Amino acid sequence: MILIIGVLTVNLLISFIVGKSGQKRELGFTQSFLLSFFFSPIIGLLFVIASKEITKEEQENSDKDYSGLILFILLLITSVLMYILSKFI
Repeated sequence: MILIIGVLTVNLLISFIVGKSGQKRELGFTQSFLLSFFFSPIIGLLFVIASKEITKEEQENSDKDYSGLILFILLLITSVLMYILSKFI
């Protein structure tokens, strides 16, 4: 059980990095993060590389979007809760 939680946590962190790299692309943080988390970070990275870069104006508008950060925090809290629950089961 701890191995599964460890793998999910590492996948979460790597997916966050891929999501941050997708923030400056048309794909955006949230979509690249979700692709990386649910499929694999390699597939997510391929989608990020395949998407086009956005202009600086669009980039300034996307920097104000905190949905990706909220999503990351929620998934991190879920991982911690899974770990705590695994101790009681």
